[in-house]
Amino acid sequence: MDAELIPVARREIATETVPTIDSAALHAFLEVATEHGQWIQRRVQTYGFEEGRDFVCSSEVTGKGRGGHNRAVYWLTLDMGKQLAMVERGPKGRQAREYFIACERAAKDAAVQPRHSQDVQAALNHPPTLRALLVDQLDARQRLEHQVAEDAPRAAAFDRLAGARGAMSLTEAAKVLGMRPRDFIAWLSAAKWIYRSHDAGSWLGHARHTDAGHLLHRVHIPVGSFRERSQVMLTPKGLVALATKLEQASLPTAIQSPTTYREEFES
Repeated sequence: MDAELIPVARREIATETVPTIDSAALHAFLEVATEHGQWIQRRVQTYGFEEGRDFVCSSEVTGKGRGGHNRAVYWLTLDMGKQLAMVERGPKGRQAREYFIACERAAKDAAVQPRHSQDVQAALNHPPTLRALLVDQLDARQRLEHQVAEDAPRAAAFDRLAGARGAMSLTEAAKVLGMRPRDFIAWLSAAKWIYRSHDAGSWLGHARHTDAGHLLHRVHIPVGSFRERSQVMLTPKGLVALATKLEQASLPTAIQSPTTYREEFES
């Protein structure tokens, strides 16, 4: 926060002790041409500020001896100060508003810290509360450790998928993910990963997944044919993305190592 541009003092407004500013100090900082008394009274009337809610008044004797006189002091809430600063356009108004926002933030932080310290101290002085907090912490730690242990095999499987070399057909990918090929291909179609080509009737990958490196197309010529055909293949990156998506969708999968599957497939 900037240095104290405008002095802030805590005063009671509406039964609460809140940070306040002297309207005369704000008036001087904003460099308003109108005399202070007229300026603040007009602002109160124009914008509907209420005494006891937005500000409080007090009197202050200025000068010494017979030359002294009473001056009305308007103590404004920071919120009212922000609004007055916004009305006075220009860099001074913006600077004052940012300063008041920083003051409000500092006041909130100062209010939270003592409450937190009091809560901690109260817990330390009350054994049953302290025991309950320790039990909660222990339970949370045990749940976390259990979750980590539960996820470890699947995380290792994902690592194996990421390390797989080369692309695989949709039938191979279905086996790796522990799904029936027909169900897997139907799911890919519904999820907008693949679609049927109108001419050849073969499956093709949607552009957003080929661009993302999840799918690729392998062109081949079937035996006994002179016409090229395109086969959609799933890359290792796409396999990991699919496994994650299937997990989030809570679909039954039994992720296998690609190496293990290929051994089964080739045997």
